Amino acid sequence: MVALFVLFIALVPFCLGMFVRTILDTEGQNLADYYICGFLTLIVVSGFTQLAAILLNYSFSWYCSTLLVASLAMSVAGIVISVALNRFSIKQQKKNYRDHIKGISRGGNVLGLMIIAFVFIGVLTRILLSSSILEGDFTLETINTCLSTDTIYKYNSLTGEYIENGMPIRQQILTLPVLLGFFIKTFGLNATTFVLKVFPCFVAFLYFLTLHRIGTHIYPDNTEKRLTFTGIFAFMILVGDISLKAPSFLLIYQGFTGYAFLSCVCLPYLFSACLRRKWGIAAVCIACEAFTIWTTYGVGFGVLVVAFFVIALLLRKVIRKTPGRGKEQPGKV
Repeated sequence: MVALFVLFIALVPFCLGMFVRTILDTEGQNLADYYICGFLTLIVVSGFTQLAAILLNYSFSWYCSTLLVASLAMSVAGIVISVALNRFSIKQQKKNYRDHIKGISRGGNVLGLMIIAFVFIGVLTRILLSSSILEGDFTLETINTCLSTDTIYKYNSLTGEYIENGMPIRQQILTLPVLLGFFIKTFGLNATTFVLKVFPCFVAFLYFLTLHRIGTHIYPDNTEKRLTFTGIFAFMILVGDISLKAPSFLLIYQGFTGYAFLSCVCLPYLFSACLRRKWGIAAVCIACEAFTIWTTYGVGFGVLVVAFFVIALLLRKVIRKTPGRGKEQPGKV
């Protein structure tokens, strides 16, 4: 069953990314983009499936079966649509990969790759060897309650008693613990090991992919600078756990929480999407945040990031149109 989980987590997000990006974005596609966007989409699909289960008063088992079918169906649809519309070319991806490898070798950047690999291994080692901090978090208890009662947010995860008055729907749609429960139930994984060790390592992997995409946009033709950018920010995660709210602390000690996923994956990738003006992908990130962390009105940091970029673009446009601004005047330095 572990082999099936590895196969699922390796292929399904990638194919989901093909499905979503074929519809929302047809330019500048990258293998890392497919995978990150696909996993964010899996969270959104999980959230809507969970919402349906709550409104229809269906069981956790129904949620797991429906999510499995929906994710596999969308994956197949992604492959079919991409091939039919010629939006994904394996030959072109191979060519891009060969050109990328040649660029690295010719540029003498093997050392940069080795440093990034060293930092990545260091992050994974810290996650695996450090003790997870569970204080104030009920992710594992929530998952065990879903598994034991076959319900979603119907029982108190601490007392085991039925919640008579229910929970606010805004809290009931938090899907990350339920999604982890889906993986555990469907593939027969050990709950404690998967939640506290395996999933944080996976979040770290997504974080490195996200850094790579930001660096690729900032330095599209300079591999050395791109690797330097990725290496610096990756190293900050390795040594930056100086605050209980720092992304480094969240990833290493609470990488199974929604806030860790938001800080290390969702918001950085949203930042990358805004830099490239991929507003459809930004909408996926915002929806993912809404299903991941609790906010009073459902408007989280993602909306603020997009608003900031939109305002910055409008100001840039106004400045360019202002006479004497945005252009160098002839004869003036």
